[in-house]
Amino acid sequence: YFEIGYWLRVSAPGHGYMTEAVQLLTNYAFSSLAANRVEIRCDERNVRSAAIPRRLGFIQEARMRNHEAAPDGTLRTTLVFALIPSDLPVVQ
Repeated sequence: YFEIGYWLRVSAPGHGYMTEAVQLLTNYAFSSLAANRVEIRCDERNVRSAAIPRRLGFIQEARMRNHEAAPDGTLRTTLVFALIPSDLPVVQ
């Protein structure tokens, strides 16, 4: 399985850069690396980050409450999105 993580400079959102990059990485993972699964995780509070896998047809498989501690010590809820080969017609 492969996991994609991403961070974007604060001056860059809204241009589609990350959506395009994630789509290219996802296609590469399935076509060239024979991936059985590609996963993306993000903090539930990061609405823009969660919009990317949704836009690309990833399926939200989990909402893990109190999954990780933030730097300030508060507990974060993590969303888990995934694509498997049978989902690919949705993306293409």
